[in-house]
Amino acid sequence: GTVHSLVLTNKGTIYRWGNSSNGQCHDIEQINIPTNSKTIKIAAEGFESFALTKKGTLYRWDELRKKITPIHVGLHPKFEKMT
Repeated sequence: GTVHSLVLTNKGTIYRWGNSSNGQCHDIEQINIPTNSKTIKIAAEGFESFALTKKGTLYRWDELRKKITPIHVGLHPKFEKMT
């Protein structure tokens, strides 16, 4: 992201940190996605972050509001084989 970073562990745990200029997390903090499906991909862009679960649910959160919102999308069969 613009002023924050994410890392995804092999176990599917997400951690984030930032420079805290606009309320982002300064210290390393674990992100808890409200799902029982493993997180397989993450992305950070601007002040937003995204996490894709193995079941195909995309979650989005804003680094300022920190509200995690599911965006339900189905994976194309071609991409399901990659996970």
